[in-house]
Amino acid sequence: MDIPISGVDTWLTLNNRPLSFQDDNENLDAQAQESRGNMFRITNAAPDDLQIYVDEKLLQTERYGRWLWKPDGYAGLYLLQVGAPGYPLQKARVRVLPEKLSYERYKAMLDDVSKITVDLLFRLNSPAGEKAVTQFREEESSALRNYELINKIMNELDEVMDSIRRSPHRVLQEYTEQRLLHEVRQFSSETSPVGGAVLALPAQATTSPRLDRLPATWLIQQNTLTYDVHENRLLKQFVMRQLVAKLNTIQEKAQYEIKRREKERATKLYKGWRDDETPQIEDLHRVMAECQHMTKRCIAWGSEPFLKSVKSLSVSGKATQVLLKLPSYSRFYRLYLQFQQELKVSLDTEQYLTTLTLRKMWDLYQIWSVFHITRTIVDILTDAGYQVTSNSIFYEVEKDSFQIDVRKNMPTVVLARGDLRIDMKYEPLYPKPVGIMSGLVSTGYEQLTPDMSVEIYSQGLLRNVLIFDAKYRYQEIDGLFYPKDDDLNKMRTYRDKICYRSYDARRPDLKPRKVVSSAYILYPGTYLEHDPGEAEIGALPLDPDMSQASMLEVKEAIKDILWFVKLL
Repeated sequence: MDIPISGVDTWLTLNNRPLSFQDDNENLDAQAQESRGNMFRITNAAPDDLQIYVDEKLLQTERYGRWLWKPDGYAGLYLLQVGAPGYPLQKARVRVLPEKLSYERYKAMLDDVSKITVDLLFRLNSPAGEKAVTQFREEESSALRNYELINKIMNELDEVMDSIRRSPHRVLQEYTEQRLLHEVRQFSSETSPVGGAVLALPAQATTSPRLDRLPATWLIQQNTLTYDVHENRLLKQFVMRQLVAKLNTIQEKAQYEIKRREKERATKLYKGWRDDETPQIEDLHRVMAECQHMTKRCIAWGSEPFLKSVKSLSVSGKATQVLLKLPSYSRFYRLYLQFQQELKVSLDTEQYLTTLTLRKMWDLYQIWSVFHITRTIVDILTDAGYQVTSNSIFYEVEKDSFQIDVRKNMPTVVLARGDLRIDMKYEPLYPKPVGIMSGLVSTGYEQLTPDMSVEIYSQGLLRNVLIFDAKYRYQEIDGLFYPKDDDLNKMRTYRDKICYRSYDARRPDLKPRKVVSSAYILYPGTYLEHDPGEAEIGALPLDPDMSQASMLEVKEAIKDILWFVKLL
């Protein structure tokens, strides 16, 4: 039976605060913590035989009516489902607050994901593997940074438009026009008859019997001054399309960033930490208002009388003598080129980052560490002469405007050199073989899904597989943080059980071939588990606060892994 949400809100308390089942309530009042137990208690209004599920896993208790919950995924947003006999499952959301150290790591990983994705965008979309260099690459995804850049362009463009408006460029344009015979004032070599109707001439007007009639319609050459020239077409396209589209993108980025920062502000306020989010949120609201005002200015510029009849540009913004030498148009062209360099390519990371704020700490660590490894491997291989042939991390919303789309169990980045091809996959799926299935399979008791694989093909045939798996945990021994033994054993399972199966009806007893050369944990520890000469099983310590020396040590280990399979 259906019950009103307000009734469910009286069933349970969390840390002595009523548990709300409202869709927009994350139960921050309960101040659930990642580092201690959090207590659910039933109230007198709760039905009998109540059960609580956290992320679809039944929460056990030794004493009915009290459930002690210590989040196993650390800080983040958790889904709770509460049910009882005769009642449908009711859903609530609980945001588990991080400790200071955990929150700083969380923020550092979010910021790093933004920087890594921007760097990958330029690296993966550069022609022929060329390393693209952008002056503001690290701040590319920031709405505030984009606003500052476009605001400078808009302010100078205001002066440029005033100058162009006083004397817009125009040219004398020739065109042909049909006229009736009596409308032609002067005949010349450029006047030509139009076939069709003719007019008979009176006898007294003819000088020869063969000239007793003339065509009724003639084509004559005309000249007129027009503003519809390449330079004005480029100007109109710039203000009406490129600038307006960019301003809309900045507003969308600002909206997502505001949502993300509002969640972070709520966390800081509940924890009693300093609120440094409100000034940023206020700045972003100001940016949105200014962008709306700028959009109106762009539309007004595009509606100038001299631009109204100007057609759309059909070719790229090539330089002309007018754009290079006429002072007002030369200033405009410099602004146009500045925009292409600094603002044309757009990566919207805010939508993705807003999604990540809903993830738990271990989930965010998995994404961050896999992105970090992806960038490192791409850097090493492109330096060794490999070329990126395709990538599906980013999709183009519109021309030069990208968003992040991490797709699972398919090649997200493909590199090639000679007869070698390298497919990088996120969360590849290795199923149990069924029937005559061929390909990469799990020969264990269950299917296997590591966080990342690097599949290496030679002349189209699978040669090796590298496995990377993120684990947000470690064991402490004498002040150092080591990988857990269970996780290293999991890597041995990947090495031994992920195999390539070829079905051959003539050889039904043909066994699957082992192909995993290396299987490594990515974890937030301090100890590098790695044998440079035999890089089979190991652990790479990855943390946003790592020193440059530690980062370099991990990069050298990755080079060893790639060298081990003869990619370098």
